[in-house]
Amino acid sequence: MKQYCSTIYHSIVYIIQTCYAQFYSLLFCRAISNKLVVLKMDGGVCSQMHFYLIGMLLQEKGYDVKFDLTWFRKNAKDCNGVFARNFDLLKMFPSLPFSEPSKSEMMKAKCHVITNDYFSNKTSDSFAYLQVKSPCYLQGYFRDPAGLYTVEFNKYFKVSFDVLDETNKKMLKNINDTNAIAIHVRRGDLATYNSAYGDPCDVDYFQNAINYLHDIAPETNKLFFFSDEPSWVVTTLLPKMKIRTNLPTCVVDINGSDRGYMDILLMSACQYIISSNGSVGKFAYLLSQNAKMLICRNNSSSQNEMWRQLKNVKFI
Repeated sequence: MKQYCSTIYHSIVYIIQTCYAQFYSLLFCRAISNKLVVLKMDGGVCSQMHFYLIGMLLQEKGYDVKFDLTWFRKNAKDCNGVFARNFDLLKMFPSLPFSEPSKSEMMKAKCHVITNDYFSNKTSDSFAYLQVKSPCYLQGYFRDPAGLYTVEFNKYFKVSFDVLDETNKKMLKNINDTNAIAIHVRRGDLATYNSAYGDPCDVDYFQNAINYLHDIAPETNKLFFFSDEPSWVVTTLLPKMKIRTNLPTCVVDINGSDRGYMDILLMSACQYIISSNGSVGKFAYLLSQNAKMLICRNNSSSQNEMWRQLKNVKFI
């Protein structure tokens, strides 16, 4: 009898909730813009910057764009579930125009969900997301239109070192007092093979990149290593490297994965940047007012397509 009553109770609750949702939709959703696009954000701060640029492209086309941050409240970890992926975009760029959807806007948008995955399906209509039928909810990974990392990037993202805390400002002074080379060593969920990025960068890549830069720019006088696993750089990478110069080395370990955006800002102050898998080193170069060259690994990664369009990029 108790089980029967419980079943009836839960059925009644479900009916009430369903009726409420429908009533709520009818009452509030009619006033929602027919140009509404809710764009899902996830991942690290570079992914957040990418999603923001996609949103701004849509907004320039007349859409009313809102950003869904639910992933950061429920997940906020890398693909291995280990390192933090906080919503850092507005910590890094606090003056960016930014809007989240209301509950009714989210409900309206999710009536039409569009999932885009350019990495696994490189079709001829991979820019179709720029002409979506709205209202809609847009999620996934998107091909980068021409100019995304030149015109659009520079339009919205401006570096301000004021967002750094005092410890990072001291490191920034250390960088500014030298002719620095920044080396980004991506570990975490890209420490093994990844279908989008390929194999992780090996010791040969880093030592060849450093040797190349010191040959063409002998004025460089200090190496700054940045990584989501700085202890691995100290115990594993550095002992294996054979560099043709005894430059002083600093492994920057003052920011964990929960404050990786501060590492990007510090890297952007360096004269030269050696990137690895992922976008951190490349985005630091895009943000930089000082960097003279970006070094990238020369492989068949689909990610290299966009970076070959930039000036002063060397593939090794």
